[in-house]
Amino acid sequence: MRMKRIILNSLDNSKIGKFEVYVDLLRCWTKRTNLISFEEKELWDEVILDSLVPYFMGFSIFQLDNLEVVDVGTGAGIPGIPIAVVKDGWKFHLIESVKKKVEFLSFVVKRLNLSNVVIHRARVEEFALENRGKFDLVFERAVASTPAMIEYCAPLLEIGGEAFIYGGVKNHLSLEKGKEKVEELGLRIEGVHRYELGENDIKRRCIIHLRKTHETPSTYPRRVGMAVKKPIWR
Repeated sequence: MRMKRIILNSLDNSKIGKFEVYVDLLRCWTKRTNLISFEEKELWDEVILDSLVPYFMGFSIFQLDNLEVVDVGTGAGIPGIPIAVVKDGWKFHLIESVKKKVEFLSFVVKRLNLSNVVIHRARVEEFALENRGKFDLVFERAVASTPAMIEYCAPLLEIGGEAFIYGGVKNHLSLEKGKEKVEELGLRIEGVHRYELGENDIKRRCIIHLRKTHETPSTYPRRVGMAVKKPIWR
């Protein structure tokens, strides 16, 4: 599925204006603080359009209002900020542990007047201990390996909640090996959706869609760093 044209044809001028300000801020701050690794010419595609792909894929949860949403390891606000712009009826919690990125996020939220966004400087494992089962929806993009990202999202979701994990097809090939562990965490794999942003997109992109079906064992989240050091499957 090629998403770029669908997304661009659906955005109104007010949202495009906010995205332009956000991209300009990313460009300026990255020159002095190295926030992101994308080249300037890639910013719209990689930051704005790619973040919005699940919204424009037509998943039913995006038709709901008043959801509590968390973006794990948001970095410079990806994908949380773009989605917060188009879903201003949701409350977003952006989780980031790096000080300079938190400072940038706070500036962006104020500049774009995003009253539906709260920034938390925290490690996800510690945040999950205090906010277990509180969220309707979790987003994760390029935070860690697929097993680690799945482990991060499970404790945060309430039963019936959903998660969208962004990545490359290569990164998600191990998902078949991890089905039992995914179920053990209280999750069900709803689908793995491949897509392209445009005709010249050479990246093999996909999104894992998960649903929380039962409680995550109390042994999760494990202590900080364990999901990466000792993944739940290899």
